[in-house]
Amino acid sequence: IRKNFEEIKSRDDMMQHELMIAQHIQKSIFPKGDYPHPMALEYKPLYAVSGDFYDVYAFADGSTGYLICDASGHGVPAALLTMMAKSAFSGFTQRLSDPGEIMTAVNKHLAASLEMTGQYLTALFIRVHKDEIEYCNATHPEPVILSGEAQRLKSNGFYLGMMSDTPFEFETARLKIGPGSKLVLYTDGISEGKNSSGELFGSDRIARAAAAASQKSVDEIKAVILRELDTFTGGAHADDDVTLLVLEV
Repeated sequence: IRKNFEEIKSRDDMMQHELMIAQHIQKSIFPKGDYPHPMALEYKPLYAVSGDFYDVYAFADGSTGYLICDASGHGVPAALLTMMAKSAFSGFTQRLSDPGEIMTAVNKHLAASLEMTGQYLTALFIRVHKDEIEYCNATHPEPVILSGEAQRLKSNGFYLGMMSDTPFEFETARLKIGPGSKLVLYTDGISEGKNSSGELFGSDRIARAAAAASQKSVDEIKAVILRELDTFTGGAHADDDVTLLVLEV
């Protein structure tokens, strides 16, 4: 029994050490330093490593791209998908600028490895100009824009990496925005938070909470959404990775 226990403990220690290394490597792929726009961030992995990922891209014309994505599953397999996404988006944003075209290229690249495996990502890519945003949504929870009034941004796009030839094209949508507009981007760890009855928090509640705080700072908007979520779930521990970005563009 003692021998078996020591062997199990040794394996567990090795696994924990490997997870610590994986966590350190994954942290290194996230953006560092100042952001081009005021931003408030909430990022809480469910385990040591996360299937949620976000990134920022600078384009030659002065516009800025924001990516948020969510890999299928949890833990190490999902984290490996975020590493693939980091590499793919970083490469294609150097040659392409249209969100739909970027998504199309990334999808074909990822599908070469992921097609028929059951693994995929949802993603949202938004390119922010001075008075306009362009965006493409690959089945990711719909973001909220606060520009005069709160509205959820809709755009066609399929899961990334699930299949090379998707049922429909990745669509780029455009919207004029006013000064001081705010964007709320999030993963389903927030929208799928559950109360004691199993009811989902949902995108509508996120939009209403954001709208109620639309005149406040990005930090305060983030705090309001998280407070509403905590009240709704009764403070229950999340069962998914949680990411929330609030931007003033």
